[in-house]
Amino acid sequence: MIVLRFSSLDDETISAHDALIADEGFAWWGWWKKRHEPWPDSGTLSRIGRARQIGLVDRAAELYYVASSRDMVHASGDVISSPDSAHSPRYYSDALLPMWLKFVRIERLSANEWAEKFGRVPEGDSTLFEQSPQELSRSAGGAPVRFSNAPESRTAILHISDLHFGDDHAYSGQHTIDNSIELLDNLVRDLPSAPAVVVVSGDLTTRGGQAGLDAALEFLERLALRLQLPRDNIIVVPGNHDILVDDLDDRKDFDNEGPFRTFVEDFYGEPVALERIHLVTLSDGRKFAFGLVNSSRPRTSRLMDYGYVGRDRAAPIMDLLARLADQGCITFFVLHHHLQSAQGFEEPIINRPVSITLDAGELVSSAARSNVTAILHGHQHLPFVGSATRAAEFSHSGPTPLPPTTRAVPTLGAGSLSAGISRLGDELRDNSFSFYEVLENELRIRVYRLNPNQYSSLIWDFHI
Repeated sequence: MIVLRFSSLDDETISAHDALIADEGFAWWGWWKKRHEPWPDSGTLSRIGRARQIGLVDRAAELYYVASSRDMVHASGDVISSPDSAHSPRYYSDALLPMWLKFVRIERLSANEWAEKFGRVPEGDSTLFEQSPQELSRSAGGAPVRFSNAPESRTAILHISDLHFGDDHAYSGQHTIDNSIELLDNLVRDLPSAPAVVVVSGDLTTRGGQAGLDAALEFLERLALRLQLPRDNIIVVPGNHDILVDDLDDRKDFDNEGPFRTFVEDFYGEPVALERIHLVTLSDGRKFAFGLVNSSRPRTSRLMDYGYVGRDRAAPIMDLLARLADQGCITFFVLHHHLQSAQGFEEPIINRPVSITLDAGELVSSAARSNVTAILHGHQHLPFVGSATRAAEFSHSGPTPLPPTTRAVPTLGAGSLSAGISRLGDELRDNSFSFYEVLENELRIRVYRLNPNQYSSLIWDFHI
């Protein structure tokens, strides 16, 4: 069975195609293939062309459809225009895409009806799937996992964020890549001890510039060598300055993710899913599991400045974290955007909202149910330690029962490691980093100020 995954950005995808089908008898549906997604082999292409029913799913909105297909046109991976632009929705009738499918009917299905036809909703980052219902119904799958070991006797976590290599980097006055050496010296010199893991929660660059990405790569490579850590022990998520969402054309085929995907591939030595699990085994037998998500996602123009993950992308990560927690792992959920404000007062900038994570409530509830030890984030350039819980709530499916005792999940926001002064707020005109130790039933948290040509100084040292 062929399944296409879609989402509605600035237009209602289904209603736009339905209107054409009602008026003209058919509509050409363009496949918005992600730029990094592989092209189907000849056998799959043949089966797509012969398919009379194709599954459509919007995982984030939990909407399910079956489309009656009568034709398929492609150019072996090259992008082409619609076979008949008058029979494609106006909002993308002039788009150049790698495949067009002729739909004569689109029918809404319930989740159970869709599952009977197409099986389990496919997981993963792709937008086109070919699997049998038997394969899709298997419970295997979920988030990709990377494994590594920590050096002997190391148990701490170094949390850094918002390095902003580029125009507004704090270490100015010399070539961008050279700046990483001074920053590295200042950071490593004042660490309480050598960490087992380094978490980098986004915004490694200033607006995704290539020079910034090159400098960030140089910094992380040198950091791994200086700390004598496997690269899989340095855990990186993207921020809104690493994956830009301003250009609608780039967002629709996820070409905007390309530079950051190349960056992580260069660092880890192979292509890496942006949403994944890192499982790190300590020498004392404990295991740390870090679930990573990309909160800088394509959305409508009105909402693009906000963070957003989505139930469909968070669920595989949270489900695996829950299973690992049941096995005794210490688990962390990592994203860039904040779930609650680090500032006492947030004033929106003109034409830009306060960019909290839109689905913060869902993520907090899911983290609590999954027994996540703590949520780690960046974005606000201000260190923050809090906790979040939702004892009783209404969700998209109505009132949801939660456990009688709902645990509050610590939320740990790193400040900015090396953003320039113009990026820092009045609350703290300094850069900072955080250092965590997992003790018996508690976390020890230390947060330090850090600035060019200065020794770091301790801000907080306490247990939660």
